[in-house]
Amino acid sequence: MKQRLNLSGHNFSFLLFLFSDHPDCEAREPTLVVDKCPTDSDPPTVYVTPGNSSIHVHRHDNVTLECSFVSLTNITSFKWTKHGQTGQTIIAEITHFSGVSHSVPLVMFDFIPEDVGTYQCNVSNENGENDDKVSILIFEETPDPQIPFEKYPLNLGGDVHLECMIDVYPEVTDVWWTKDDGLIDITDSRYNGSTPQEPSLNISTTTTDDIGYYRCCANNTKDFNCSKSIIFGYMPIITTYTHYAEGFLGKPFNITCEVKSAPRILDVILQLKRTIIEANVFNVSTGNHQAKFTFTIIDPTLQDSGNYTCNATNLHTSSLIIFHEHPDENVTFGEDISIDCAVNSHPPITQLTTITWSLNGSCININNTTKYLQPTPTELTIKNAGFMDQGTYTCAVENDKGNGTSSGLWLNVIGDFPSVNSVIIYNNVLYSTIVSLNESTVSTLILTCSYESFPPATDIKWEKQNDIYQPLSERATGGNSIDPNITFTSIEKSDEGNYTCFVTNAVGTRVGNSVYIQVNESIDMCTCQCSFKEKINFWKKKNFTREEMLDYMEPSLKKVLEEMKLEKDKLSQSIRKRTSAKDGRKSSTQIGIAGVVFIGATFGLIIVIDIISIKRYVQNVREAFNIT
Repeated sequence: MKQRLNLSGHNFSFLLFLFSDHPDCEAREPTLVVDKCPTDSDPPTVYVTPGNSSIHVHRHDNVTLECSFVSLTNITSFKWTKHGQTGQTIIAEITHFSGVSHSVPLVMFDFIPEDVGTYQCNVSNENGENDDKVSILIFEETPDPQIPFEKYPLNLGGDVHLECMIDVYPEVTDVWWTKDDGLIDITDSRYNGSTPQEPSLNISTTTTDDIGYYRCCANNTKDFNCSKSIIFGYMPIITTYTHYAEGFLGKPFNITCEVKSAPRILDVILQLKRTIIEANVFNVSTGNHQAKFTFTIIDPTLQDSGNYTCNATNLHTSSLIIFHEHPDENVTFGEDISIDCAVNSHPPITQLTTITWSLNGSCININNTTKYLQPTPTELTIKNAGFMDQGTYTCAVENDKGNGTSSGLWLNVIGDFPSVNSVIIYNNVLYSTIVSLNESTVSTLILTCSYESFPPATDIKWEKQNDIYQPLSERATGGNSIDPNITFTSIEKSDEGNYTCFVTNAVGTRVGNSVYIQVNESIDMCTCQCSFKEKINFWKKKNFTREEMLDYMEPSLKKVLEEMKLEKDKLSQSIRKRTSAKDGRKSSTQIGIAGVVFIGATFGLIIVIDIISIKRYVQNVREAFNIT
């Protein structure tokens, strides 16, 4: 099991390892050196390791103590206790163990002075209690003041905070600062800080007199020490310069600038746009100094008019790196483009100058030569530009004196998937997406593939689907980059189905809408007799007038009229007068049967009545004539 405990604001890790019981003195996990083999009537045997009575550690070390014990009866109590300056503290406590031998480590992370003390391990069983302990102390160290930055810029009239960090035991008793190896008068109202509680130095209302080398020093009961020197005001300051100069064509004129710097000036230049003029600095003395530099334009022209900038460098400043703005760039998807860092530097940029490029804040891997090239030190070529290449590009220039980063250049990648639309044209009639034709029709059927694409299309193809994708018919022509439309001059049943046009450019492939061809099967027609065809050919060759045609055709017409005569009694009209039309409906049959039954019943009733009357008449006659 594992528990995390907190003591004096620091983390402890309490680890418990349970081992199997050992019935005799041959136990090997953990191995303990005991004076004699324990019995079931002895209290626990306890050892704390490291076994010295006291140990020394460094601040922020991780410390591990291990309490090992052996008992042949169950443990009734176990605890780690710390005895320190604030009194006794129980770190961990366990009320029951089973088994013979155990090992319980205590791990202390990031040891600090508050953790100094004596750590005691107490173990009890039913026969009694035993303990072992060890004292932990911290090594005393000499202070080691640290200033995180090597140089601080001078903001004239502003405030500056010179950070000093000290972490040591015993605690620091005194802190002081030096400037150019002289002690800073902390009683000056412009200074504050420089105490054991706040070792950093704050300077208010800074002036050029504050330029120099600074150190932070501290001592404690063991010794004292100082930090490395850092420079404040490392940027050269242009104290005075020519604000306005007026000259004439062909006549020399001067421009001056005065520089104060610590340490010595390495370069002073005057720049107009991309033109750089260097000053002679070899005669300038070392150390804190102020010097005036004069630049002479010997034979000025109109191109020499403009705003001039005076720049100076020293050992601690970056070299002159000036970036120029340039407009955004556009590139067509899939094409290559080169962009320039647009930078001037002094000393000049060479193949040894480090220039790194970033896209949207992420560094570009220039070693990926399949994607990027650098034809010149300041130029970057992007191959096969895609939408992932769109964004803000910045270049960072670094030489042996300093570095700089340009403002962003926006690269816009132009392009999109093709826009595709298809319709049907049949015999010069426009259909939207479906057409119905008869098989073997001889006509012109066009499936159009109209598209717009930027960048230009690189491939066009058609696919036919009738349940499954099938190849196009041999009767279909076109359907490629040269002729995107499909043309049919005849149609068969196998040509039925959905047709779709696919257009591809550098961005990707776009699918157009589908058009459908429905093919109806042809109906077999009777073949014409040869005599009929001969008549057609005969009349094609004749050029009769109407009267001549009637005279020529009179015998044939009379014959036709005779053949067309019909007998009236054989006409359907005459036949229907004497016959009834057959009606096979069940309801008609039932109505007919009902009618027959009704008529039969009527006539039957009349006949029965007549028979009864005749019988009565006969009886009356027999009675009248006494006929028996």
